[in-house]
Amino acid sequence: MVKRFLSILISVTLLLLLAEYFIAIKGTLLTANIVMIGTLVLCGITLFTFFLSYRTAQSTKPHRFVNGVMGATFLKFFLCAAAAAVYIFMERKNVHKPDLFFLMFLYVVYTTIETIFLSSISKQNVTKP
Repeated sequence: MVKRFLSILISVTLLLLLAEYFIAIKGTLLTANIVMIGTLVLCGITLFTFFLSYRTAQSTKPHRFVNGVMGATFLKFFLCAAAAAVYIFMERKNVHKPDLFFLMFLYVVYTTIETIFLSSISKQNVTKP
């Protein structure tokens, strides 16, 4: 299941990077460097939080799974907020808001992928005799 998660995460990240590259070339809707770096940061944070909560998902106790996933989600949220704060602090007057909104959407996409896999891992472990 972990290999499947990694393959889907890498595939989604590569597809997003490719799409972002072509969107950034066509016009000024998104800033290519900011969105591509943000996508890679989100992918890294997702990998980090997935492996943190993977242990709790293997538990047969449902409350450990819920606590682990919620903790990982909050950690991911605060790491992403810190990354956004660093970007905003560094750019101050040149912050491109569509980039931030697009990265917020990607946060939801990555969190959804992570939660789906963790819940399926948890279901497999709860249903084992």
